[in-house]
Amino acid sequence: MSRIADLNVRALRKQFGEELSAAMKEKGVSAQQLADDLDMSVNAVRAWTKGRFGPPDAVRMQNLEKYFGRKFLVEPVQQQNGSNEGKKEIPFTIALAKKNLAVALGVSENQIEITIRG
Repeated sequence: MSRIADLNVRALRKQFGEELSAAMKEKGVSAQQLADDLDMSVNAVRAWTKGRFGPPDAVRMQNLEKYFGRKFLVEPVQQQNGSNEGKKEIPFTIALAKKNLAVALGVSENQIEITIRG
């Protein structure tokens, strides 16, 4: 994995961990309770909240979103009036797209290439 891709994955994991932790706090659930409710490993939940792994595969992500009644991974902010707002989300969005495509196609993320033409 390239250094840039590695940084993007770290940012993706950190962002997801922060969002999951906030959702758990809002709902007042512990890692153990979430793991029990969704039939997951408490170690996986804790690793996600600490940004060590994640985000989870598409099925688990859907289960988490349903459980908390919210989406976790935000889309980039739409650019308005030529501003750069939203550009910081581009690496995150690309990393997420690669992960989701890899899961859907049953291949490694390394086999997914995204080209942007502008």
